[in-house]
Amino acid sequence: MPCEPLVGSVGFVGVDGQLEIVVGERTAPDVTGLQVVGGNDPDAEDAPVHWEIERVRPTVLDAPVVVGEVPAGFRQTIPAHGPYTGPAAGVGSQISGVEADNGCAFGITPWPDAAPAAGQVESSGVVSSREDFDRDGEGLTACYDAARVATAKPIAVAGCLAILASFALVIGISSARARWRAELPVGR
Repeated sequence: MPCEPLVGSVGFVGVDGQLEIVVGERTAPDVTGLQVVGGNDPDAEDAPVHWEIERVRPTVLDAPVVVGEVPAGFRQTIPAHGPYTGPAAGVGSQISGVEADNGCAFGITPWPDAAPAAGQVESSGVVSSREDFDRDGEGLTACYDAARVATAKPIAVAGCLAILASFALVIGISSARARWRAELPVGR
């Protein structure tokens, strides 16, 4: 699973000097959870989780998320231990970033040192307009679709059987034709 910052997956917007989390357009439909993580190494298995939400019904995170406020379609699994809406300088070194996941892959985006200007999004140190953030976003790695693979396998087997049956038919016809020619009287 990727754990490097994914530009355009998760970003931050400044609202009245405070930070809110935004999820990129390509990522938003697939997000099943968000975590605010801390520690020196947010990729570590024992990195502290300061706030966590998970999706409980189909929904798209298309509005900014304020840490501690649970968006519709999600439930809080770890309550916020404090207000984490300011830049990193305002919340201390306790916050490393925000992790978004889709149940198969995740990406951690570092918490910014300063709130971006109005109308701007910061994602992994890159500041852009919201339109550019949505357009250029990478999204998260898609989940393995077992149902699609299960359907594709019988189709592939049927295709191979059809090819083998065609091949057997051609060999059978060629063989019968060769026998028929062999039975013709010589000289005719």
